[in-house]
Amino acid sequence: MGQRTMVAGMLSALLTTSALVIPSGGAATAAAPAPAGRDGAGKPVVSPKSKSSVWLFDTPDTTRSRGASLAGAAPSVPKGTGPVRNATQLSFSLSDRLQAKVNVGSGNLMLSSTELTLPGVAGDVTVGATFNSLLLGSDLATGAHGAGWRTRAGQDVKLYPADDDSVTYAAADGVVGKFTASGSGYSTPGEFKATLAHNGSGWKLTEHDSGRKLFFGSDGLLDKTEDRNDNVTDVAYSGGQMTGITSDRGPTAARTAAATWTSGKISKYRQTGSDGSWREVSYAYDGNGRLQKIQSATWRKVLFEYDTAGDLTKITTKDNTYVTITYDGQHRVTSLTQVTDNATMQGSTTRLAYPTSSQTLVADARQDISLAVSAVPHTTYDLNSNKRVTKATDPAGNEQSKTYTPYSDVATSVSPENSTVTNTFGANAGESMTKSESPTGASASAAYANAATSTNPTANFQPSSSIDTQSNSSTYTYNGAGNRTSTADALAAKAEVDYNSDGTVKTSTDPANTGNPTNYSYDGSKQLTTVTPPTGNGLATRTMTYDPYGRLKTVNDGCTTSYTYSLDDRISQIDYSGCGTQPSVTYDYGGTGNLLTRVDASGTTTWSYDNLNRLRERNNPGGGILTYVPDAVGNLVGLTDGRGTTTYYYNTRNWLVRMDTAGATRYNFQYDKDGNRTYTYFATNETNSSWALRTQTRYDKSNRPTRITATRNSASPATVFDVTYCHAEYTAGQPCSTAKADDTGLRQWQKDEVSGAVSQFTYDKANRLTKATDYNGKTYEYAYNSNGNRTSVKVDGTTTQTLTYNTANQITTTNNTYDNRGNQTRTSTPTVNPVTYNPAKQMTGANSGSYSYAGSDQVELTQTATATLRYGMQDQHGMPWLQSWTANGSTAYVERDGTGTPLGLRLGSVDHAYVLDALGSPVAIVKADGTVSATYRYDPYGNGTTTDEYDLSQTNLIRYTGGTYDSTTGFTKLGQRWYNPAQGRFTQQDNLSFIGNPEHGNRYAYAGCSPTNFIDPTGQSWECELGGMIVVGASAAIIAAPLSYFGPGAVYAGVAAGSAIGGGYKSVCENIQKGEPVNWGDAAQQAAWGVAGFLIS
Repeated sequence: MGQRTMVAGMLSALLTTSALVIPSGGAATAAAPAPAGRDGAGKPVVSPKSKSSVWLFDTPDTTRSRGASLAGAAPSVPKGTGPVRNATQLSFSLSDRLQAKVNVGSGNLMLSSTELTLPGVAGDVTVGATFNSLLLGSDLATGAHGAGWRTRAGQDVKLYPADDDSVTYAAADGVVGKFTASGSGYSTPGEFKATLAHNGSGWKLTEHDSGRKLFFGSDGLLDKTEDRNDNVTDVAYSGGQMTGITSDRGPTAARTAAATWTSGKISKYRQTGSDGSWREVSYAYDGNGRLQKIQSATWRKVLFEYDTAGDLTKITTKDNTYVTITYDGQHRVTSLTQVTDNATMQGSTTRLAYPTSSQTLVADARQDISLAVSAVPHTTYDLNSNKRVTKATDPAGNEQSKTYTPYSDVATSVSPENSTVTNTFGANAGESMTKSESPTGASASAAYANAATSTNPTANFQPSSSIDTQSNSSTYTYNGAGNRTSTADALAAKAEVDYNSDGTVKTSTDPANTGNPTNYSYDGSKQLTTVTPPTGNGLATRTMTYDPYGRLKTVNDGCTTSYTYSLDDRISQIDYSGCGTQPSVTYDYGGTGNLLTRVDASGTTTWSYDNLNRLRERNNPGGGILTYVPDAVGNLVGLTDGRGTTTYYYNTRNWLVRMDTAGATRYNFQYDKDGNRTYTYFATNETNSSWALRTQTRYDKSNRPTRITATRNSASPATVFDVTYCHAEYTAGQPCSTAKADDTGLRQWQKDEVSGAVSQFTYDKANRLTKATDYNGKTYEYAYNSNGNRTSVKVDGTTTQTLTYNTANQITTTNNTYDNRGNQTRTSTPTVNPVTYNPAKQMTGANSGSYSYAGSDQVELTQTATATLRYGMQDQHGMPWLQSWTANGSTAYVERDGTGTPLGLRLGSVDHAYVLDALGSPVAIVKADGTVSATYRYDPYGNGTTTDEYDLSQTNLIRYTGGTYDSTTGFTKLGQRWYNPAQGRFTQQDNLSFIGNPEHGNRYAYAGCSPTNFIDPTGQSWECELGGMIVVGASAAIIAAPLSYFGPGAVYAGVAAGSAIGGGYKSVCENIQKGEPVNWGDAAQQAAWGVAGFLIS
């Protein structure tokens, strides 16, 4: 697929809504953990919210050593410690529980470890330790885990009052800020969005975003926290030392992590289960009192070594796996090496230099370490006084810049192509974003008209209404505690949520189900135990049980799925019972949390990794070893399987510029300054003077594709595909308007430049596609009910489909049926009967065909009625990519770039290239001799209207939006689920439930009913992908400018362009899906930046 952009979802970037993840029987999304460092099951729990920053002094004072705070004075701490807002951090995932980040502005090393997670109602409590190198020599040099180390919750989350009546707040993970006295209250430091007030002899800190309250005693120690519903996380002390921290959910005994101290430092946490069992994590210290070892609840451990200045210089994550770090005299990181050669202690080295207090240079691990950073290709970061990056210049001289508000939110972001995102923070004294405008002019806004109350003192920080890029308004209501109770869109469709007094969800009601809600029940430990669907459908009530530590144990929805865990919370086994026979799935993990072995119905799959946690080998059941070779920064440079070896080459920005197939067919790639892939040449030469296929993609200022032109056979050029895309309303005879006032954020029309046909798109006030004219020769009209179910389809004015639905959003029209677990067992269009499922909710039969899978979900489809499929690395969506399939004794190999974007096929000894449209769907395939071997056409929802594979030796399985096509059913597998394009919906419910949001409440709906703008490559709620295309080539981020993701190996190897890019629009998409607030501009500026390219994050 590749490039994707996002504008239509901009509105949601400003908002917050209710999200409820309901355990699902069968497919367990957390059951197949990603390798260490990837998003997914291995991702550590984040620490409690404490979004603050430092406004003290620029660099450490190294003229004297600081221990405790000077008597009566506010403690001095350098700027840039901890996870400060909008800091530029280089990320290194050392294991799935240990993350290292280097702040390029301050040089601070932040190392965060997660040992235990205590379940909570509003959020879990992370028990662990965090090291900040800049704390060494400061007034807060020593915490409960020794010099430089602090607890992630409890003891070291603390206030320090001073004689000048100021109060310094040391928040979770080492962020520090000073509240200054102002009248009877306090002025908040620039990045804290919180209010500090006296509370008896102590203080109360109220976070404006979450409504969470932190209570501190007169000694500054954290006494407790309360969420907006008054659920309490309690911290107990004896003699000023924390004896335990107790969360607010789960079995009573298991809510507490009891702390043991030795020689003035925490040496152990113990958590006791409800059955009397227990687990412990421990901390050991060297003779100087420095943290030397963290021992997990299992055999896994991490070791630390220091120099005489107390700097953390070596980390051992498992046997013979090391990270070494060097510093300057101010405790700033100058290099971080992930060792690959233990004899020499050399490896992947990322280096930093600080020529001035306002500039940092960074060279990635591909550069010559014998030369100075300034003498090799590097990125230059210019800094403001708060250690935020204001400009980054990549090795090629391209620049991106940012400006900030007084709260260090991003006000403007200017890309290398001079595209500007502008954010306005016009409410709550500049804290709340009221408008965000894209570079091309599409904008969304939010209003904050709620008044603070005694029960919801942060009500004024919650949006009361919003207007999206189409000028459609939505309104939001809240209960007394501040929980959102309803969202009404511009069509007056209202989704409602009711809560129990503790803030747990009591009921949720879809717009079409007024008075007929879904009900949620809990046990005395506030654990969700029952989900009762609305009446009027056949869905079974879902029940859940939990183990002695509060982890999900069983889910019963007509079948029972059972989960077993290791003592460090990794799923080790999944079992099925109660509705047929299904083999167990078992997992085994390595020392850093990488999944090494999976045993399931398909057999045994094994994975091997290098010392940087990068996948090097995958061995699938039945044989077939797949080998991968990364370079020093994680770019994929070699892939070997049955086809031979595909080789990849990158430029200094870590963008893929060349790929050679096993058949010696060459691809070349070119980019604009923002990292958008502008040209792809297939079967070409060094100078691109001869080629079989040339694809050119043009972009607007928002990095959306505006025209894709594919031309074959350079000797006698012929157009294969040429389509213009526009987000402004259509005016006959006029080109696409680039005026900012005309940008709607949604695709309004597209033109086939060969035939001259113009397809215009119409949307309702919920941004659902209602009409597409002259789309591949036909006009389509769609109608929907208030739940987002497609009720009718007209083609050229004739009704071709009418569907009715029940209260579970299931089709009730004749010849459509479902089982009690929500799986569609019969479809009328196309005619598929029966459709059968196993206890894991995997589709195992359709018509006369049979299907098999690896793992506990449907991500890895291994056998269809016609083919055997094999999978390789994870792609940019976190899904293992389809690497090859075998049918009728012949194997087809998929050629992909380094992040998984499909580029072509190798069939026998012949190479073919895909021509992809703006959604990432193949519209043609061209052979290496320049002839067309296949063409495809779709309707707006992806149903194939014409398919001609006249010169392919076997059927191509890569189809609509890059999904896997099944010829037996006509379905397309998108990640976790099967999609039926003929009905424009999935055949199974999403495992994620988004309640209180009309746009996301229908768990069968595809892409928000806006398939011309959005796609869903994971099958887990649609993603913010507006016109995806193969554009960006940065090592690990070839999704889209501006949308970018972490790719295989990107963060493990150090920092490459891709890893730097990764946090941007992916986080926006995730937050929009969840309904969490996002700074649109903050994400926009991350779109095409890497360490060897750009990074401002």
